[in-house]
Amino acid sequence: MAQIDLCQDLENLARNGLVQLGFDAEKVKGLQNPLVKFFEYHILHIPMKKRKVCKSDVLQCPKQYEQALEEFIQKVENGEDINPFLSNKKDDLEANDLLLYDWKIYHFHLTRRYNSNGQPTRSNYLIFAVCTDETMFFIQIYKHQKKAVFAQKELLEIMSRNWPQLAAYREVKNVSVRDITDEERLAIRNKHELMLTNIYGKTYFPLGGGYVSNGSSLRAVQLSDLLLNAMKNLEKWIFLNLSSIHQKYERIFEQSLWKKQLSFKLVACEKDGYIILERYNHFVMNIQPDNGGFKLKEIKVLF
Repeated sequence: MAQIDLCQDLENLARNGLVQLGFDAEKVKGLQNPLVKFFEYHILHIPMKKRKVCKSDVLQCPKQYEQALEEFIQKVENGEDINPFLSNKKDDLEANDLLLYDWKIYHFHLTRRYNSNGQPTRSNYLIFAVCTDETMFFIQIYKHQKKAVFAQKELLEIMSRNWPQLAAYREVKNVSVRDITDEERLAIRNKHELMLTNIYGKTYFPLGGGYVSNGSSLRAVQLSDLLLNAMKNLEKWIFLNLSSIHQKYERIFEQSLWKKQLSFKLVACEKDGYIILERYNHFVMNIQPDNGGFKLKEIKVLF
Protein backbone atom coordinates (compact mmCIF):
# COMPACT_ATOMS: atom_id res chain seq x y z
CA MET A 1 0.00 0.00 0.00
CA ALA A 2 1.29 3.46 -0.90
CA GLN A 3 0.18 6.87 0.33
CA ILE A 4 0.74 9.73 -2.08
CA ASP A 5 -0.76 13.16 -2.79
CA LEU A 6 1.78 15.17 -4.74
CA CYS A 7 -0.74 17.88 -5.66
CA GLN A 8 -1.38 18.64 -2.00
CA ASP A 9 2.37 18.55 -1.34
CA LEU A 10 2.89 21.02 -4.19
CA GLU A 11 0.30 23.43 -2.79
CA ASN A 12 1.92 23.17 0.65
CA LEU A 13 5.28 24.04 -0.91
CA ALA A 14 3.65 27.08 -2.54
CA ARG A 15 2.19 28.16 0.80
CA ASN A 16 5.56 27.79 2.51
CA GLY A 17 7.16 29.77 -0.29
CA LEU A 18 4.68 32.64 0.11
CA VAL A 19 5.28 32.77 3.87
CA GLN A 20 9.04 32.87 3.26
CA LEU A 21 8.45 35.80 0.90
CA GLY A 22 6.92 37.70 3.81
CA PHE A 23 3.17 37.14 3.48
CA ASP A 24 1.04 36.62 6.58
CA ALA A 25 0.89 32.91 7.44
CA GLU A 26 -2.80 32.97 8.40
CA LYS A 27 -3.81 34.68 5.16
CA VAL A 28 -1.67 32.26 3.16
CA LYS A 29 -3.30 29.34 4.97
CA GLY A 30 -6.72 30.49 3.75
CA LEU A 31 -5.74 30.72 0.08
CA GLN A 32 -7.78 28.53 -2.22
CA ASN A 33 -5.14 28.51 -4.96
CA PRO A 34 -1.73 29.12 -3.35
CA LEU A 35 0.17 27.91 -6.40
CA VAL A 36 -1.53 30.52 -8.61
CA LYS A 37 -0.62 33.24 -6.11
CA PHE A 38 2.96 31.98 -5.98
CA PHE A 39 3.26 32.29 -9.77
CA GLU A 40 1.55 35.68 -9.71
CA TYR A 41 4.12 36.94 -7.24
CA HIS A 42 6.90 36.08 -9.68
CA ILE A 43 4.99 37.63 -12.59
CA LEU A 44 4.50 40.85 -10.63
CA HIS A 45 8.02 41.15 -9.21
CA ILE A 46 10.97 42.14 -11.37
CA PRO A 47 14.26 40.28 -10.77
CA MET A 48 17.22 42.46 -9.84
CA LYS A 49 19.39 42.68 -12.93
CA LYS A 50 21.14 45.39 -14.92
CA ARG A 51 18.99 46.47 -17.85
CA LYS A 52 19.30 48.88 -20.73
CA VAL A 53 16.71 51.68 -20.79
CA CYS A 54 14.90 52.65 -23.99
CA LYS A 55 12.63 55.70 -24.10
CA SER A 56 9.72 56.12 -26.50
CA ASP A 57 9.71 58.97 -29.00
CA VAL A 58 6.98 60.78 -27.05
CA LEU A 59 8.05 60.21 -23.44
CA GLN A 60 7.29 63.41 -21.53
CA CYS A 61 8.29 64.04 -17.94
CA PRO A 62 7.10 67.01 -15.87
CA LYS A 63 10.06 69.25 -15.09
CA GLN A 64 9.69 68.82 -11.33
CA TYR A 65 9.98 65.02 -11.77
CA GLU A 66 12.97 64.96 -14.12
CA GLN A 67 15.47 64.22 -11.35
CA ALA A 68 13.24 61.43 -10.01
CA LEU A 69 13.17 59.95 -13.51
CA GLU A 70 16.96 60.13 -13.86
CA GLU A 71 17.45 58.45 -10.48
CA PHE A 72 14.98 55.72 -11.43
CA ILE A 73 16.83 55.16 -14.72
CA GLN A 74 20.07 54.78 -12.77
CA LYS A 75 18.47 52.15 -10.54
CA VAL A 76 17.33 50.19 -13.60
CA GLU A 77 20.74 50.40 -15.28
CA ASN A 78 22.56 49.48 -12.06
CA GLY A 79 20.35 46.45 -11.47
CA GLU A 80 18.93 47.74 -8.18
CA ASP A 81 15.62 46.63 -6.68
CA ILE A 82 12.89 48.70 -8.35
CA ASN A 83 9.96 46.65 -7.00
CA PRO A 84 9.32 49.13 -4.15
CA PHE A 85 8.32 51.69 -6.83
CA LEU A 86 5.49 49.42 -8.00
CA SER A 87 2.00 49.64 -6.53
CA ASN A 88 1.58 48.57 -2.90
CA LYS A 89 -0.96 46.06 -4.21
CA LYS A 90 1.90 43.82 -5.32
CA ASP A 91 2.18 42.70 -1.69
CA ASP A 92 -1.57 42.14 -1.25
CA LEU A 93 -2.60 38.51 -1.69
CA GLU A 94 -6.09 39.54 -2.76
CA ALA A 95 -5.09 42.22 -5.28
CA ASN A 96 -4.62 41.72 -9.02
CA ASP A 97 -2.63 43.90 -11.43
CA LEU A 98 -5.07 43.77 -14.35
CA LEU A 99 -3.01 46.16 -16.48
CA LEU A 100 0.02 43.87 -16.23
CA TYR A 101 -2.02 40.73 -16.81
CA ASP A 102 -3.73 42.32 -19.80
CA TRP A 103 -1.04 44.35 -21.59
CA LYS A 104 2.19 43.22 -19.86
CA ILE A 105 2.79 46.83 -18.84
CA TYR A 106 4.16 47.74 -15.40
CA HIS A 107 3.48 51.07 -13.70
CA PHE A 108 5.94 52.64 -11.28
CA HIS A 109 5.55 55.59 -8.94
CA LEU A 110 7.90 58.38 -9.95
CA THR A 111 9.19 59.77 -6.67
CA ARG A 112 12.25 60.86 -4.69
CA ARG A 113 10.43 60.72 -1.36
CA TYR A 114 10.78 57.84 1.08
CA ASN A 115 8.88 56.92 4.23
CA SER A 116 10.38 56.14 7.65
CA ASN A 117 10.96 52.52 6.54
CA GLY A 118 13.02 53.65 3.57
CA GLN A 119 10.32 52.74 1.07
CA PRO A 120 9.32 55.08 -1.80
CA THR A 121 6.11 56.99 -1.16
CA ARG A 122 3.24 57.05 -3.64
CA SER A 123 3.45 59.71 -6.34
CA ASN A 124 1.19 61.92 -8.43
CA TYR A 125 2.91 60.67 -11.59
CA LEU A 126 3.33 57.14 -12.90
CA ILE A 127 5.76 55.81 -15.48
CA PHE A 128 4.47 52.97 -17.65
CA ALA A 129 6.99 50.46 -18.98
CA VAL A 130 7.53 47.01 -20.44
CA CYS A 131 10.31 45.00 -18.82
CA THR A 132 12.20 42.17 -20.49
CA ASP A 133 15.23 40.27 -19.24
CA GLU A 134 17.61 42.72 -20.89
CA THR A 135 15.71 45.99 -21.41
CA MET A 136 13.25 48.36 -19.76
CA PHE A 137 11.09 50.14 -22.34
CA PHE A 138 9.72 53.44 -21.00
CA ILE A 139 6.45 54.17 -22.78
CA GLN A 140 4.91 57.27 -21.18
CA ILE A 141 4.38 59.17 -17.94
CA TYR A 142 0.84 60.01 -16.85
CA LYS A 143 -0.66 61.81 -13.91
CA HIS A 144 -2.14 59.29 -11.49
CA GLN A 145 -5.47 61.08 -11.53
CA LYS A 146 -5.80 60.90 -15.33
CA LYS A 147 -9.15 59.42 -16.34
CA ALA A 148 -8.90 55.67 -17.11
CA VAL A 149 -5.13 56.01 -16.60
CA PHE A 150 -4.58 52.24 -16.60
CA ALA A 151 -6.55 51.64 -19.80
CA GLN A 152 -4.99 54.19 -22.15
CA LYS A 153 -4.89 52.66 -25.61
CA GLU A 154 -2.18 55.19 -26.39
CA LEU A 155 0.22 53.06 -24.33
CA LEU A 156 -0.13 50.19 -26.78
CA GLU A 157 0.08 52.50 -29.77
CA ILE A 158 3.32 54.07 -28.51
CA MET A 159 4.78 50.66 -27.72
CA SER A 160 3.79 49.19 -31.07
CA ARG A 161 5.16 52.16 -33.00
CA ASN A 162 8.49 52.30 -31.16
CA TRP A 163 9.12 48.59 -30.53
CA PRO A 164 6.86 46.51 -32.82
CA GLN A 165 8.62 43.31 -31.75
CA LEU A 166 7.02 43.58 -28.30
CA ALA A 167 3.53 43.12 -29.73
CA ALA A 168 4.02 41.25 -33.00
CA TYR A 169 3.88 37.78 -31.45
CA ARG A 170 0.35 38.48 -30.15
CA GLU A 171 -1.15 39.69 -33.43
CA VAL A 172 -4.33 37.85 -34.48
CA LYS A 173 -4.53 37.58 -38.27
CA ASN A 174 -7.74 38.02 -40.26
CA VAL A 175 -9.73 39.28 -37.26
CA SER A 176 -11.12 42.77 -36.76
CA VAL A 177 -12.59 44.28 -33.60
CA ARG A 178 -14.61 47.40 -32.87
CA ASP A 179 -12.60 50.21 -31.36
CA ILE A 180 -13.76 51.34 -27.92
CA THR A 181 -13.01 54.23 -25.59
CA ASP A 182 -10.52 54.01 -22.76
CA GLU A 183 -13.38 54.29 -20.26
CA GLU A 184 -15.20 51.36 -21.91
CA ARG A 185 -11.99 49.35 -21.89
CA LEU A 186 -11.45 49.99 -18.18
CA ALA A 187 -15.04 48.98 -17.35
CA ILE A 188 -14.69 45.73 -19.32
CA ARG A 189 -11.35 44.96 -17.67
CA ASN A 190 -12.75 45.60 -14.19
CA LYS A 191 -15.42 42.97 -14.95
CA HIS A 192 -12.56 40.56 -15.76
CA GLU A 193 -13.72 40.16 -19.36
CA LEU A 194 -11.00 39.55 -21.93
CA MET A 195 -10.62 41.87 -24.91
CA LEU A 196 -8.84 41.91 -28.22
CA THR A 197 -7.40 45.33 -29.06
CA ASN A 198 -7.14 47.18 -32.36
CA ILE A 199 -3.80 48.96 -32.79
CA TYR A 200 -3.26 50.80 -36.06
CA GLY A 201 -5.64 48.47 -37.90
CA LYS A 202 -4.13 45.27 -36.49
CA THR A 203 -5.77 43.07 -33.85
CA TYR A 204 -3.90 41.83 -30.81
CA PHE A 205 -4.57 39.27 -28.10
CA PRO A 206 -3.68 40.45 -24.55
CA LEU A 207 0.11 40.84 -24.47
CA GLY A 208 0.25 39.69 -20.85
CA GLY A 209 -1.88 36.62 -21.55
CA GLY A 210 -5.03 37.99 -19.90
CA TYR A 211 -6.90 37.09 -16.74
CA VAL A 212 -9.63 34.69 -15.64
CA SER A 213 -13.07 35.41 -14.19
CA ASN A 214 -11.81 36.09 -10.66
CA GLY A 215 -9.08 38.46 -11.89
CA SER A 216 -6.18 36.04 -11.50
CA SER A 217 -3.47 35.98 -14.14
CA LEU A 218 -4.33 33.52 -16.91
CA ARG A 219 -0.64 32.78 -17.30
CA ALA A 220 -0.34 31.94 -13.59
CA VAL A 221 -3.42 29.70 -13.77
CA GLN A 222 -1.99 27.89 -16.81
CA LEU A 223 1.38 27.38 -15.11
CA SER A 224 -0.38 26.09 -12.00
CA ASP A 225 -2.54 23.67 -14.01
CA LEU A 226 0.49 22.46 -15.95
CA LEU A 227 2.43 21.67 -12.78
CA LEU A 228 -0.54 20.06 -11.01
CA ASN A 229 -1.15 17.83 -14.05
CA ALA A 230 2.55 16.90 -13.99
CA MET A 231 2.13 15.84 -10.34
CA LYS A 232 -0.85 13.63 -11.22
CA ASN A 233 1.16 12.00 -14.00
CA LEU A 234 4.14 11.59 -11.68
CA GLU A 235 1.95 9.78 -9.13
CA LYS A 236 0.91 7.32 -11.85
CA TRP A 237 4.53 6.88 -12.92
CA ILE A 238 5.62 6.09 -9.35
CA PHE A 239 2.91 3.43 -8.96
CA LEU A 240 3.82 1.86 -12.29
CA ASN A 241 7.52 1.80 -11.40
CA LEU A 242 7.39 0.62 -7.78
CA SER A 243 9.14 -2.67 -8.54
CA SER A 244 11.97 -0.86 -10.36
CA ILE A 245 12.31 1.59 -7.48
CA HIS A 246 12.37 -1.37 -5.06
CA GLN A 247 15.14 -3.07 -7.05
CA LYS A 248 17.29 0.06 -7.11
CA TYR A 249 16.77 0.48 -3.38
CA GLU A 250 17.86 -3.09 -2.65
CA ARG A 251 21.04 -2.71 -4.71
CA ILE A 252 22.25 -0.33 -2.03
CA PHE A 253 22.02 -3.05 0.66
CA GLU A 254 23.24 -6.62 0.83
CA GLN A 255 20.00 -7.66 2.50
CA SER A 256 16.50 -6.37 1.99
CA LEU A 257 15.23 -3.77 4.44
CA TRP A 258 12.27 -2.85 2.27
CA LYS A 259 9.02 -2.09 4.10
CA LYS A 260 5.86 -2.76 2.14
CA GLN A 261 4.02 0.24 3.53
CA LEU A 262 5.03 3.28 1.50
CA SER A 263 4.44 7.01 1.87
CA PHE A 264 5.70 9.42 -0.77
CA LYS A 265 5.99 13.17 -0.35
CA LEU A 266 7.10 15.91 -2.72
CA VAL A 267 9.71 17.96 -0.84
CA ALA A 268 11.11 20.18 -3.61
CA CYS A 269 10.70 21.23 -7.23
CA GLU A 270 14.09 21.94 -8.74
CA LYS A 271 15.26 22.92 -12.21
CA ASP A 272 16.54 19.43 -12.91
CA GLY A 273 13.74 17.41 -11.33
CA TYR A 274 11.30 16.67 -8.53
CA ILE A 275 12.60 15.55 -5.14
CA ILE A 276 10.40 12.83 -3.62
CA LEU A 277 10.82 11.52 -0.07
CA GLU A 278 9.65 8.02 0.93
CA ARG A 279 9.09 8.18 4.68
CA TYR A 280 9.00 4.51 5.78
CA ASN A 281 12.06 3.26 3.91
CA HIS A 282 13.85 6.58 4.36
CA PHE A 283 14.99 7.30 0.82
CA VAL A 284 14.87 10.27 -1.54
CA MET A 285 14.39 10.16 -5.31
CA ASN A 286 15.32 12.74 -7.92
CA ILE A 287 12.84 12.21 -10.76
CA GLN A 288 13.26 14.15 -13.98
CA PRO A 289 10.84 14.93 -16.82
CA ASP A 290 11.83 12.87 -19.86
CA ASN A 291 10.24 13.09 -23.33
CA GLY A 292 6.71 13.51 -22.01
CA GLY A 293 7.30 11.03 -19.18
CA PHE A 294 9.72 10.69 -16.28
CA LYS A 295 12.98 8.97 -15.40
CA LEU A 296 14.58 8.18 -12.07
CA LYS A 297 17.89 10.04 -12.05
CA GLU A 298 19.01 9.17 -8.56
CA ILE A 299 17.94 7.43 -5.37
CA LYS A 300 19.58 8.11 -2.02
CA VAL A 301 18.98 6.31 1.27
CA LEU A 302 18.97 8.59 4.32
CA PHE A 303 20.66 6.25 6.79
